[in-house]
Amino acid sequence: MANLMLHAGAKPVTKEDLKRQANPVPMTKTHTPTRHDWFVDMILKSLEKQGDFEVVNEEYGLTQDGANMFAVLGIRGLNPQGDYETMLAARNSNRQDFAASLGFSTRVFVCDNLAFSVDDPISRKHTKFIWRDLREGIDAKVAQLADQGKEIVARYDQLKGWVCDDAEADHIMMESVRSGAAMVTDLPKIDAEWRKPRHKEFNDRTLWSLFNGFTQVNQDKKLAFEHVIPRTKSLHNIIDQHTGFKAEQVHNQPELIAA
Repeated sequence: MANLMLHAGAKPVTKEDLKRQANPVPMTKTHTPTRHDWFVDMILKSLEKQGDFEVVNEEYGLTQDGANMFAVLGIRGLNPQGDYETMLAARNSNRQDFAASLGFSTRVFVCDNLAFSVDDPISRKHTKFIWRDLREGIDAKVAQLADQGKEIVARYDQLKGWVCDDAEADHIMMESVRSGAAMVTDLPKIDAEWRKPRHKEFNDRTLWSLFNGFTQVNQDKKLAFEHVIPRTKSLHNIIDQHTGFKAEQVHNQPELIAA
């Protein structure tokens, strides 16, 4: 499973495997666990109800005990350029390791690297009324997909057009360590990806090439799903601060109306 990196002790599975899992057992009086397949079905049904997007691939992972589930769903209809895929990323834990959550991410086709958006994912602890709140949260997140797709296209277009020299790249690398987007021990590998990219698509000296150097190192390290999330969110924040990118400016732009 190239796109969904899992912790040691977890394995890639199919949706049918999720359905075969036994019903989860509450751990406390207030604990309300949620079947993984039901959570996924809520997301898929919300996308179907919205009607503007098509799920083109689904990837799932489970820990050996079946308690924790991770998923990425590839969505068609958000990126007109076709060089990266927009995705919804979900996770659920029935042993109270983390809340059920759903967020927005991207995957660059040439290198299979995942990057999570700076937007806040929906997140709900496993307590009373989780079903009601998850359904409302998922519908709200899916309703935002068009705006988030527009935002990520504008952000990545800016990176592709932003010429970057070695000094600027060095500055962003150091800021990445300060913010937690990278470990100091990652810097030599990120620098190597910047100076001599393994993919010819990133030979241009732009922030897009540097950004993909970071995500390539994450991919090489086989970082688990939950570790990629904060790293790439921090990376987006660092580069947004550097370029002055503001999502609200994208959404406030008037739409062009054909004559």
